[in-house]
Amino acid sequence: MLGLGTPELLIIIVLALLLFGAGGVGAAARALGKTRKELSQLSDEIQAPFKEVVTEVRDVTLLDAPPLQVFVSSVMDPEREGLIAERAAAKQAIQEIRITRAWRFEDSPASPDSARWVYLKRVEECDIFVLVLGKEITRPVMREYWRARRNKKPRLVFLKKGERSPAAQAFLNLVRNEVTYKEFETARDLSIETWRAVGTLLINAFRKKLSQNDVVIITSLLAQLPPERVAEERIQVGETNAPNKRDSTELPSVRTGRDGKRMLLVPAGWFLMGTSETDAIKLQAKYGVSRDYFGREMPQHRVYLDAFYIGETLVTNAEYKRFLDANSRVAIPDDWDKTWRTFPAGKADHPVAYVSWQDIGEYASWVGGRLPTEAEWEKAARGTDGRWYPWGNTFPDETRCNFDDPSRGTTPVARYAPRGNSPYGVMDMAGNVWEWCADWYEGGYYKYSPNENPKGPLSGNYRVVRGGAFSLLQGMSAVRPATLTLPSLVTGL
Repeated sequence: MLGLGTPELLIIIVLALLLFGAGGVGAAARALGKTRKELSQLSDEIQAPFKEVVTEVRDVTLLDAPPLQVFVSSVMDPEREGLIAERAAAKQAIQEIRITRAWRFEDSPASPDSARWVYLKRVEECDIFVLVLGKEITRPVMREYWRARRNKKPRLVFLKKGERSPAAQAFLNLVRNEVTYKEFETARDLSIETWRAVGTLLINAFRKKLSQNDVVIITSLLAQLPPERVAEERIQVGETNAPNKRDSTELPSVRTGRDGKRMLLVPAGWFLMGTSETDAIKLQAKYGVSRDYFGREMPQHRVYLDAFYIGETLVTNAEYKRFLDANSRVAIPDDWDKTWRTFPAGKADHPVAYVSWQDIGEYASWVGGRLPTEAEWEKAARGTDGRWYPWGNTFPDETRCNFDDPSRGTTPVARYAPRGNSPYGVMDMAGNVWEWCADWYEGGYYKYSPNENPKGPLSGNYRVVRGGAFSLLQGMSAVRPATLTLPSLVTGL
């Protein structure tokens, strides 16, 4: 094989014809050498400046492209609520995202009557709709928002902390699950949240309209921002309908299961589930994978869970053997001795593997428990703060978990304690073996899942697996608690 694709050969032939003419192509090829290596080197030399020219032409084209239009909506009546400074701060923050294309801004009109005609047309023409909302909301502002929604414009809402009028709160209750919204208290807060929201939107929705330099600038900006804070408005709305829950302080922190296993308490409360846009960009840069890899983990959202207990360690071979001895009809794991119905020598304290979802579910019932839901598993693995790994945001190594080495096989369940433990003390939530959850798998479930005790989709083709395994090469991303892997791609369960 020559090592060159058809497009590369066409580039060489066309450029050779341009440079040497039809009659000189053969002579040029002989002069440059007939070996594959030399021809490949020639291809690289010819294409390098060609690629540079393409990039330069693209950037020049973007310079000539029309500005990105941003419509900034807010209450404009100073007698009711003055948001002039906040609106100006949001526009200033957007202008400081210095991409190739220029920015153009339109504001809500000072006269409410104008909103019926001219300004609603400008809403329809904008690229991004921004709403700066304080205590009040007016009919013109709501009219602008619904026009943007009807025209499927990207919508960002920035909420000034404080009390809300009944009308403003009712509006937020309607739209909170369909928009990106951030809370702010000071002008600095507003700038940071504007950079985060607009930068993320540009990367996700406008990437094809950005130059390579634009992407670098935006990605660098997002990476330098402080950790994302979840809007308290949504928490307050959720807690008003939160289920009646027993105070976790009344529950013992440790219980003993029927099988003698220590069961650790995960208290009731809210936690961050999934991956944020900002973290996805950082992880994409670190692992060199497509952003689509993180799509199943998004959007990040807050979830309320009742208190529950979870095993301190994975189910071991020794524990599972007691179950098999009492239930002869249950299938033997693939790596066990089928004649003697026992696990490999020396692996009593290793996690059991090659067990079906049905069989491990029966084991859980046998010991008086159940499989954790996907949300319960993730909270037990990463705590409440949205960390990347059970122990924090430090990348995994051989002192924290078992991964990236198929030849190693499984390891004892307490091998990496305490460095690999989760915030609640649960072990082996990263690597070693994949772990079954109760839920059906659905890639887009987070977009509509309830924020209180989610149980997963009603049906599906696969069950959820979490945690990664020892056999994953370059598996630093797959052993993150937020990682959602297609179960059809997993072996060794």
